[in-house]
Amino acid sequence: CRQYRVTLLAFGHNADDLAATFFLNLFQNGRVDGLSGRESFFGGRLTVIRPLLLVDKPTIVRAAKAWELPVFSNPCPMAGKSMRHEAETWVRTICAGGKKRGVNLHHALGRWQLGKDARPGPETAPDAAGEA
Repeated sequence: CRQYRVTLLAFGHNADDLAATFFLNLFQNGRVDGLSGRESFFGGRLTVIRPLLLVDKPTIVRAAKAWELPVFSNPCPMAGKSMRHEAETWVRTICAGGKKRGVNLHHALGRWQLGKDARPGPETAPDAAGEA
C-alpha cells in the first residue's frame, strides 16, 4: 500500500457477509464478532472501509444490473467448499423459513455492528508513536 500511496481501501462486504462472519466466529471461535464498517491498520496508515456492509447481496446485484455494471462470482478455488460457505448456507436455510427472518437478521446484526463500531477501540487509540 505504501508503494502506491494507498491510504483508503474499500471492500465489497455486504450484510450477507456480516451474517455469515458473525455465525462463523460464534461457532468456530466462540467469539461474538462480525465485520467492522471501518478499520485502521498499520498504525492508521491504511483504513479499510466496507460501505456496503448493511446492504443485502440481492439488492447489490439488482443495482449493478440496473446500472449495467458487471457482476462477478467468487474466483477463489475454495468458494463453495469452505466453512464460510457452510455458514452462508446455514444462514440462507434459516432465513428461508420465514419472509421476515432475513430482514430481521440483517437489521439486528447491522444495529449490533454499528453500535460496536461506535465504541472507542484500539483503532481509535493513539498508536505507539502517540498519534491518533
